[in-house]
Amino acid sequence: MGSGAVLTCGGLAVFLVAARPAAGTGDHLPPWFAVVAAVVLAGGVVAGASRIGRGPWGALVCGAAAGIAAGVAAVLISAAVKTFGERGLLPTLGGTALWAALAVAVVAQLGSQQAYARGALSWSMPALVLLDPLAAVPAARFLTGERLEPGHAFVWVPAAAVAVVGVVLLARTGESCRRPVFRRRVSGKPGEHDRTGPQL
Repeated sequence: MGSGAVLTCGGLAVFLVAARPAAGTGDHLPPWFAVVAAVVLAGGVVAGASRIGRGPWGALVCGAAAGIAAGVAAVLISAAVKTFGERGLLPTLGGTALWAALAVAVVAQLGSQQAYARGALSWSMPALVLLDPLAAVPAARFLTGERLEPGHAFVWVPAAAVAVVGVVLLARTGESCRRPVFRRRVSGKPGEHDRTGPQL
C-alpha cells in the first residue's frame, strides 16, 4: 500500500505543478448550454455509477464518478467567481454557473457517499482524489476554453500515468485487518453475556 500511496501522491503533485494553463486561455465565460451539458453529464455519471452493486469495484466506480463530478463542480465554481469579478453580484446570482456549481457539488457529495457505502476507502478514495483534477482538465477546456501548457506535456502526461498506476496498486491492496473495538463474550451461564473492554 505504501508504494501505491507514494505513486498516487507524487504523480498527482507533479501533474498539478506541470499542467498549468497555457497563456491566453480560460478568458471567456461558459455559455448557458455548456453549463447545462456539464450538469447533465456529472449527474448522469453519478447516477449510472450508483447502479453498481456493493463491493470493491462498486466503490471504485462510484469514487471515480464522484471525482468527475467534483472536477466539474470546481470549474463551474471558478466560472462563477470569474463572473462575479467581471460583472458583479446580480449577474452572478442571475447566471447559470453559480447554481450549476452548487447542484454539481451536491451531486459529487452524493456520489462520494455512495462510494463510501459500497466498500473500503482503499478503493474509493484514490479514484475520487485522482479523477477530481483529471476531470477538471477537459471540463475547463469545454466550459472556459482553458487548456494545459502543451510544452509541458512530456512531464504531466507521465505524471498522470504514474498516478493512475498508484491508484491501481491502492485498489488492489487488501483491506487491513480489522479488530472489533468491543468483543462480546459469552459467560459460562446460559443467557448471560459480558462485554469486554477495548481490544487493542
